[in-house]
Amino acid sequence: MAHDRLSRQILEAIALSLPAELDLEVIDVLPGKTSSHYIAVFQPTIADYDVDAGYAGLEEAREEITEGIAAEITRRSMPDVTFKISPKFDWDQLKG
Repeated sequence: MAHDRLSRQILEAIALSLPAELDLEVIDVLPGKTSSHYIAVFQPTIADYDVDAGYAGLEEAREEITEGIAAEITRRSMPDVTFKISPKFDWDQLKG
């Protein structure tokens, strides 16, 4: 599927262009409601992560991330990418 390939390309581009100081990792890119919309899902890499500061940091880095995506994909128009920060789960605690 074209969406799967493009989602993978966007994920790889974000992973390469995401500033390390944001303490986030991109864990998935999902197709949105239209063919030109995607949702990038991030997970904090540290405990006690400030989600509001994370969204602010992503918005500050949006231009850098967008340039990384544009360099990676071969498409006539740049897709719209929405950022979503998902909480980090400690799966061992949830199992116990």
